Amino acid sequence: MDALAPFRIPAATLKADEASYEWKLGPDFLNLFDEEHEGVQGQFLVNMDLHREGGMATLEFIVQGS
Repeated sequence: MDALAPFRIPAATLKADEASYEWKLGPDFLNLFDEEHEGVQGQFLVNMDLHREGGMATLEFIVQGS
């Protein structure tokens, strides 16, 4: 299974021109990228808004956590 599948946005197949996503991330997410983050105990809440107009997509991220 692709560990990053929950984070892939199907922008080309979205029915609406606006969409919102929310992810709760922690150590397991950071460990996907490298061993440097192993043992990190942080928790993060990521909110992303996607806006499409014409051929352009704009992504706005808000990240909160420690």
